[in-house]
Amino acid sequence: MANLDYSDPVEVTDGGKIIRVRDLVEEADHTVYVRHTGAPLSDTQPYFRVKVVQQAKDAPIAIGVSSETDLDANDIEDDDDEHKRNKDALAYFSDNGAIATPARKGSEEFVQTYGQGDVVGCLVDFHSARKSLICVIKNDRIIYRRWVSIKAEVLYPIINVWWGPVELHVNWLNQSPPSLSMNNLSDWCMPDTVTSDDEHFSLRTSPRPVAIQSPFPWQEGSAYYFELSIVSMGEDAEEGPVIGLTAAIYSDEKLPGKTAETIGYSAANNRIYTDTPPTGVELNEECRCSDGDRMGCGILFVDNTKENKRDTQKVVVYFTKNGKVVHHAAMDQPVGGFYPSVGLAAAGCSVKMDLGCSAPSLPNAAEWCKKATSGFGMFGLGGFVGGKINQQGPRHEEGEQKDGFCFAANIGPPSGNVIRPRDSVKGHKLIQKLETLSREQPYFTAVMVDDMTESPDNESEKDSEGIVCIGISRQGQTVGCFPGNLVDTIGYETDGEITSGGGRSTKTKSFTRGDVIGCFVEYFDEVKIVQFVKNGDLVGMAPLSGGDQDLFPSIGFAREPCGVRVTWPSSKPKLPDMFSKDNISSWLKSPGIKLNGNKFCIQKKLRKLKSLQIKSPQPLTRAWSFYEVTVTCALLSKDANRSGKKLHTTPSIGLTNLAGEFTFKKLCDRSEARDIRFYCNTNSIGYKDAMGHALHPVNKKLESGDRLGFGIVYPAVKNQPGDRACQVIVVYCTINGDIIYHRAMEQPAGGFYPVTCLFKYGDDVEIGHQCSPPVLGDISSWLKEAEQLRKDIHKAKKAAGDHRQTAADRKARPASPVERPKNNLNKKKIYIHCDPERYNEATYIQAGLEEKGFTTSLLGEDKLNSSKIAKELLTCVKSCDLLVCCIGPEIPCSKHTTTVLALTKEYRKPVLPAILEHVDWPPSGELQEELDMFTMDKIEFTEDFQWGIGQVEEKSQVLIGKGYNAKKIVVKDGDAAKLLYSDAQKGSKTMNKSSDPDALQRAIDDADKRKATSFGSNEPARPRSTPPTKTSTEAPSQLRAQSAQPRGQVQRNSKACVLL
Repeated sequence: MANLDYSDPVEVTDGGKIIRVRDLVEEADHTVYVRHTGAPLSDTQPYFRVKVVQQAKDAPIAIGVSSETDLDANDIEDDDDEHKRNKDALAYFSDNGAIATPARKGSEEFVQTYGQGDVVGCLVDFHSARKSLICVIKNDRIIYRRWVSIKAEVLYPIINVWWGPVELHVNWLNQSPPSLSMNNLSDWCMPDTVTSDDEHFSLRTSPRPVAIQSPFPWQEGSAYYFELSIVSMGEDAEEGPVIGLTAAIYSDEKLPGKTAETIGYSAANNRIYTDTPPTGVELNEECRCSDGDRMGCGILFVDNTKENKRDTQKVVVYFTKNGKVVHHAAMDQPVGGFYPSVGLAAAGCSVKMDLGCSAPSLPNAAEWCKKATSGFGMFGLGGFVGGKINQQGPRHEEGEQKDGFCFAANIGPPSGNVIRPRDSVKGHKLIQKLETLSREQPYFTAVMVDDMTESPDNESEKDSEGIVCIGISRQGQTVGCFPGNLVDTIGYETDGEITSGGGRSTKTKSFTRGDVIGCFVEYFDEVKIVQFVKNGDLVGMAPLSGGDQDLFPSIGFAREPCGVRVTWPSSKPKLPDMFSKDNISSWLKSPGIKLNGNKFCIQKKLRKLKSLQIKSPQPLTRAWSFYEVTVTCALLSKDANRSGKKLHTTPSIGLTNLAGEFTFKKLCDRSEARDIRFYCNTNSIGYKDAMGHALHPVNKKLESGDRLGFGIVYPAVKNQPGDRACQVIVVYCTINGDIIYHRAMEQPAGGFYPVTCLFKYGDDVEIGHQCSPPVLGDISSWLKEAEQLRKDIHKAKKAAGDHRQTAADRKARPASPVERPKNNLNKKKIYIHCDPERYNEATYIQAGLEEKGFTTSLLGEDKLNSSKIAKELLTCVKSCDLLVCCIGPEIPCSKHTTTVLALTKEYRKPVLPAILEHVDWPPSGELQEELDMFTMDKIEFTEDFQWGIGQVEEKSQVLIGKGYNAKKIVVKDGDAAKLLYSDAQKGSKTMNKSSDPDALQRAIDDADKRKATSFGSNEPARPRSTPPTKTSTEAPSQLRAQSAQPRGQVQRNSKACVLL
């Protein structure tokens, strides 16, 4: 057809009037278009009409106007920008009733859906120089209006269809739009809560006011005036009914006069509402109306010479009560004109309309117009004056503490184990159990005991929906947000959203009443993996950074009260079954993915194609170092590959450390991402690791039915780390057992998880989780590449200042400034005190603590060299929550340490001695006795500086808020006590309980109490006069495993066992 532009799979007959689209499952694109290009919509041919004759269940349609072919610019989530839209358009979608401007994100508004048997269309109602007003019509009724910025010469009608099959009958350019009249009340635009007959509008029960608008502005030659008679004010009416005028674009949920470019006269409270000021103008008491009164509204055009009454111009709007003028105002008419409108505010309110009445006598009309021309009157409706924008974000909300909980005021401590807010929750609120999850107690559960309202169709019902969020939050964080909304926290909401780290989110299954939700933490050296379980099934997991000392179980609430019964960690709920990669049903699946036998596939046809994920519950390890995926995809068949069509929506398979679905470009933007995948659409492998990212084409093509595999090789190194520790590995990729690619990469802490992503209905994958890895042959070159990468990473970290500096490095130059993240540690203030010779080293402590989120203070080097800084020292000590005191051999001659320690005692501030260079403990001199009382809290920085920083973080969680921590230690005669106390004096680390700053104290208390020569075993250990110089040569993962065993049993290689 000469005047039509359309996709290949579209069949056009009867001169373009009949459009048929076949099933598109096996096509390269899941969407097609038909566009009329012979002529645009215009004043002479303003209407475009489509009748839906046949429509498959999962075959959405969009009709609209556009200069381009795509009405949904975001129906494919990929890295290709070619099909992204920059120009304006209007689209009306059948599947969800959305009317949207595709170029503007967040422009969707929802009206009625449509389908087989319906007639829909677009009508050009008004043209201006820069934009056009489009009316969307369904079954001969206007349901929506929107302005579009499309040049008149390219205002083409267009249809998009997804999936098919569909048959449409189309009138492309129609001179005769539906007959709509202002005098026919059924043609007025009104919400479903309003009923109408030939003369009346009535409001049924409704939670909010409504506005009703004429289908068009006044017709040329009319009286430009209308009236209503109040039949009933309605129940407990405090405002309304309202008579007034609105612009073409208005809200049917707000009364005329309460939105921009509108004005209204309210009967019950005798007010004139305009968009500015929002409270309106109060008229005298005689202007108040009640049942039986008549209210009128009219308009005068100041310049009667203008031909088009719908252009922007000065007007005078006036209102009457029982035919007498009660108010008039000069205004700027918006482009497109003013529409007669009515507002109903109370249930049962009813009005009788009179649209053919004569305008009242206006003897002062000329004077009104003259004043309007000279600038008097009420102006300002030409633009919207918004409120001041709050750019500060949510404020910190301090929680109340009671019975071991921290909570928002309207949540309160639980009743038994049930938590239920006292009333509706505005915003997000939180309750924390002030008992950290740990290796011994890593799990808690919550059961919904009240209904979580399922997502309703009615928007007003959504506002009353109750929301619960289960997760982990931190000490001292605001109770005015959900877990997951701040860094180092994580939460799982009722709608299935898992959010971590203040914004990173992924979607999984929703939960409701009766569902048992579990939160389980796996511990690794650098990171923790949090798993969420629903009714025994693993539904999501995500990494969590931050320390181990304040992983507080938390429940968040929003909107209507919901009850939650919690089994806290100390009650030791039954741990979830270990989720195994061998059980395919336990693999994580995005909503929309289903398991069909041993194959995963997409459940149904969707208009918007995005990556849907299948992820293993276990990472690859030495025991499971390889997996394969058999891909079935029509677009990857031999014929499809030869067709040369560009593919957007084929599967991707690989390894990742992330939770959630990401395109390659988005992966590259995430600093924490470690990821490698085969992208079938480009036949290439993309990777993102510590050193960068790239997309490499591969020579061998993957076709439908092929097996694609990924495996890992762990190079042998000295002090071999555990399988899931952060380390350099080699990743390789195979097609049908043949190695096509390999790359040395840095494996993230926690490991690499197998992941597969599907886009399109009809594709499926079968996971081979028990297949043997291929014979690798000589991989010496791979191992050399891994060793070189290890060196490159070390070099890069050193160049960036991210390496373990030597003591000489730290003495030579101060640390570079760091950016402090926003988290719960920000409000904890630490003062770092040092002597001048330790200033550079102290800056590294400051940088390390700032990087974790603490707020720190450190006097400048010039101040430290001065003898007159008593005032500054007093200020620093009084304002801090904790003091870190840097100590070396120079401490007996310290200029200011005596003063600082005296101030900490006076103002009850805890102290952490930081040993930066070896010194006999306690150091001799006048501070010996006082420093000796901090033995249990001193931190040795000489062997492992970063370990020292971590100890400051952990000890601060225990000491801040507890006051001055100096304690005189009495050592009894027990050998265990003597040896452990000796160990403490030497500053050696203990492995009795990993990451527990109180472990040594617990051991001493136990030994002192029993005067023990051994503990934790039935067999006495041999005492040693000196501790070993190294506690263990085992891998960190092995030590972690030991520390997780039951309390009271000291492991063979732990410090306590060796000493005793």
